[in-house]
Amino acid sequence: FVHYTSNESAKEKWDERKKRINKDNMFIIFTEQEDCTEECVREFDELPFQNKVVFTCHEYTDVKSAVYVERYSNNPLGVYMFLDFESKVSPRRCYDVFDFVAWFNGENTFSS
Repeated sequence: FVHYTSNESAKEKWDERKKRINKDNMFIIFTEQEDCTEECVREFDELPFQNKVVFTCHEYTDVKSAVYVERYSNNPLGVYMFLDFESKVSPRRCYDVFDFVAWFNGENTFSS
């Protein structure tokens, strides 16, 4: 809100924009990171949102919204630096393991 002249005007714009959120058309993304437990992943999977995905560093074959990212397999930090490139010479980013366009278009892109 740095371009607003006051806290009040920023809050007013925020409240105005919140009204336009279509809660039936939300896409929720979560990543399993260092303090995330298996219980957190499972609780996320139970949230009442149709379009949700959790990127994990552990395989959860029974978690419908889980997408296992092997690059971070059992990494103590979890799925971090997800926006990084796969390597210094790769044009692919870590998040390219998931087809976001297909997901946004309603196609099932989950590996589990």
